[in-house]
Amino acid sequence: MSTSVTGTSADYWKKPTNVDSGSTASGADSLSTVDSFLKILASELQNQDPTDPVSNTEYVAQLAQFNSLQQLSTLNASTNKYQAYGLLGMEVSYTATDSAGKSVSGTGVVGSVINSGNDTYLMVDGNKVKLASITSVKMPTKSTTTTG
Repeated sequence: MSTSVTGTSADYWKKPTNVDSGSTASGADSLSTVDSFLKILASELQNQDPTDPVSNTEYVAQLAQFNSLQQLSTLNASTNKYQAYGLLGMEVSYTATDSAGKSVSGTGVVGSVINSGNDTYLMVDGNKVKLASITSVKMPTKSTTTTG
């Protein structure tokens, strides 16, 4: 991150201009790393008003909150994966949106689980369905055939 300052050294904090040429915002995960938090913290420290600085305890509190949020996010992703594996062999109903934007519903037996990044998918009778799209779960119905 480069910072250019205008004016005299006495008023450097009044008009800072930050240019970060090394990153782009890419949705909800753009602030999900400790690296990003430390960049923001360093920027806050560089650009704070010297006549009214923020106390160190506030920064420590922010870091603690960030760590808690990150751990909760990791726990949630793990819980979703374990929940998905528990659905193997179960009959599920789902309502999802296809690539054309149309609502699609279906029912079938979960054959496998696919983890892709932070997303968890189920293969339901050959259809890739996001775990969040599942609307109901029941024990699979067994079909019996009689031979005579």
